[in-house]
Amino acid sequence: MVIHKAMHAAVAARRWRYFERLIQFGHVNPRVTSADGWDLEYTVARYHAEEVFSYFLGTSRLIWKMERSIHLPTGWWSSDLPPSLSLDQESLAVKVAGPSNPFDNKVPVSTVLTDHSMSPINKLSTCTILKSREIAVGFCEEYVERSSMIGHVDGSWAYYGSSGMVRAEGSEEQAYGEPYEKGDVIGCGFNLKSSTAFFTKNGVVIGRAFSNVKGRLFPAVSLTTASRGWHIAAKFRPVMPGQKFRFEGPYDSPDTQRPPSKGTGN
Repeated sequence: MVIHKAMHAAVAARRWRYFERLIQFGHVNPRVTSADGWDLEYTVARYHAEEVFSYFLGTSRLIWKMERSIHLPTGWWSSDLPPSLSLDQESLAVKVAGPSNPFDNKVPVSTVLTDHSMSPINKLSTCTILKSREIAVGFCEEYVERSSMIGHVDGSWAYYGSSGMVRAEGSEEQAYGEPYEKGDVIGCGFNLKSSTAFFTKNGVVIGRAFSNVKGRLFPAVSLTTASRGWHIAAKFRPVMPGQKFRFEGPYDSPDTQRPPSKGTGN
C-alpha cells in the first residue's frame, strides 16, 4: 500500500522520474485504491496524465466507470479542523470560534475541507451563509495550507462573498457574479468530462467559473476568523430523504458551460 500511495502522490506532483523509479520496484496493481476509493487509473485521469499512464503501464485505456467505490463527501473534515473553527455534531456547520492568534496584526484566515474529495457522482455541494461576508467558497487540493485563503494559492479555486469575484490558483481575480452574504445559498458544481466548474446562487446558475480544472479536489471554504460567531452550513450529495437542492440540474446544461454575463470565467 505504501508504494501505491507514493505513486498517487507522484502523479499529483507530476514527478514522472520518481514515478518510473516506483514502477521498477515491481508489479503495480492499478486497481489498488486510496482512502477515497481512487485507483491509479482514476488518479491519472483526474490529473490529465493519460499519456504517462500509457507509457509506463502499456495501456491507453482509462476506466471511467461510475460504479467504482469512490467515497463521497459527507461533512467537513473534523480531524483536520483549524483551532479557530468549530463544527456542529453532524460536521456540516462551520463556526468561527475566534482568531487562532489574537495578537497577530494580520487578518487571520482558516480553511476547512470536506472529509472526502469530489467525485463525478456528487456533482454539487452547497453552502448556506448564516453569518459572514468575508468568505470564500470553492475547492482545493489536500496539501493547501489551512491558513491560506482558497484561490490565492496553487491547487485552489474560489468564489468570494465580499466582491463576487473568482480566483484560480493565485491568478488575478476575475469578475464573475454578485457578492453574497447572510441568507444566500451558494452551490459549487463540477463537470468531470469538460473539466469545468460553476457556481449557483440561490439555485440559479451564474455561469462557468473555471476551466481545465484537474486533480484530487475537496470542497472547501475559507473564513476570516477575526469575528467570532460567523458561520456557514453545508449540504452534500446524496442528500437525506425529503431534502432537496435549490439547483437540481442538469449539471452539464449550457448555462454551466458559458461564461457569466458579468464576467469572463477562467
